[in-house]
Amino acid sequence: MKLNYKDVLIPPKITNIDSRSKVKLESKKKFKFSRNNWEGIPLIASNMDYVGTFETAKDLQKNKILTAISKYYSDSEWVQAIESGVDINYSFITFGLENPNKILDKIHSIEDLTNKTFKFVMFDIANGYLVKYHNMINEFRKQRKDLILAAGNVVTKEGVKAISDAGTDLIKIGIGSGSVCDTSTVTGIGYPQFSAVDECSNEAINLGVKIIADGGIRSSGDIVKSFVAGADFAMLGSLLAGHEQGGSPIKEINGKKHRQYYGMSSEQAMSNHEGKKKSYRASEGSVKWIEDNGDVNRTVEEILGGLRSACTYLNVSNIDGINKNIDYITVK
Repeated sequence: MKLNYKDVLIPPKITNIDSRSKVKLESKKKFKFSRNNWEGIPLIASNMDYVGTFETAKDLQKNKILTAISKYYSDSEWVQAIESGVDINYSFITFGLENPNKILDKIHSIEDLTNKTFKFVMFDIANGYLVKYHNMINEFRKQRKDLILAAGNVVTKEGVKAISDAGTDLIKIGIGSGSVCDTSTVTGIGYPQFSAVDECSNEAINLGVKIIADGGIRSSGDIVKSFVAGADFAMLGSLLAGHEQGGSPIKEINGKKHRQYYGMSSEQAMSNHEGKKKSYRASEGSVKWIEDNGDVNRTVEEILGGLRSACTYLNVSNIDGINKNIDYITVK
């Protein structure tokens, strides 16, 4: 039986942690290929439109939370953002399946203009099983051994190994589980997310790399479940959608303000960034109008409060303790 987050609950333990204020949410990570270190809260805002914005990054970095910035920002927009206070120690610059030299040129250009060196690079495509993609990452890694590389998406041990072998420190796990992802409906491809994270984390440990649970997280409880399954980081899309900092379009529905949110393989995303959906492609994402969530800082406060509460139930004083020897039960 393969499980999604809704199929799992975590039993509490006898605990000595008598206050949420005693819980430390910051985690220390060391990465295999870049040999780089990082410390912060292991959450990442998704590089989706209206989520992975510079405005979101500025607020999340106050809590040492990472943001994967949308890949559609220009060099000049990156330069302006860094000069305006975006901290690249907490921001991924993101690319798709592109020419490695073109990627390097963009990174070097921004670094030269800002006199800052990137720490994180994310490669993001829906199908992380492409050999061409693995070769691209490997070529990039040869040129920049210093950067922490994240790439995905995959849902099997075979996929984890292929992306790890290309020189990737952090591997994104998840296909078909996002709230606005229709890949499984359109193609029949996917894997229940809790089991995908669980199985892929075992392979990642063997290889010495780390994983990001990407997709299917709809609450702070799901973040906890992803860590129990073995995730090192959790990526948040829908949880951080619909906020002022995302800058998404607004319309009124039944007297209430709503904001647009869509999958990055949707026809809406393809139209916005490529002019139109290509005839040989199917839309694998949906468009939603969700009620306006206001300031993202309030949502982040609630998420972090939920994580602290979970730690008190599990008798762990540090968030890293959640994915060590914590049991779960199935409720299917």
